[in-house]
Amino acid sequence: MNPLENILNNLLRIPDFFLQFAIDLLFISCRRIELMNCLANWIDRHMPDVGGVRAISIYCCDPGDLPLGPIFKVVDGITLGEHIGLSTARGLCPIDPCDLTQVRALLHELVHVEQYRSTPGFFARYVAQFVIGALTGNRAYHDHPDEVAARNRGDQLLQVYRTDNPCGCWLEDEREPINRDIGEERDLSQKAGSQ
Repeated sequence: MNPLENILNNLLRIPDFFLQFAIDLLFISCRRIELMNCLANWIDRHMPDVGGVRAISIYCCDPGDLPLGPIFKVVDGITLGEHIGLSTARGLCPIDPCDLTQVRALLHELVHVEQYRSTPGFFARYVAQFVIGALTGNRAYHDHPDEVAARNRGDQLLQVYRTDNPCGCWLEDEREPINRDIGEERDLSQKAGSQ
């Protein structure tokens, strides 16, 4: 990257700094969660562009949580910069690392974090493409290039996650869910993470 491109990229990130502050306020009523160590460590290994999942703010949002809450009646999740909100109303939060639907939703939103971190002015570009898609009669969300990319990469990551089985959720030969108390796993992973 030449020096002029570097300067322009840094200038495009200035509005993102102010945007992050505003976003903190949008999630103020939602409940922040921590991921289990087995899932967080797997994400850190397989999604290094996220920059460490523990640095990302992940929230469980109910439809009554203002100001963003009502949107969670109709969407699975939303990513704004380095903040992810997942819908409790749609059964996606809190995250059970053995629930592939919940993990898929999380991975999809984390791909958006990667997109945000790698693309200066991502938020403005995303909104502009969404509006253009809506005005041209396309399915503005479903056909959005960033959404297509997030779905594709999220599904690829989910297959690797299931194969790797980092949280011991599936029997080796069957990859079927193991019936066990997730609270016990949470205790074990916290002990392992503190050693």
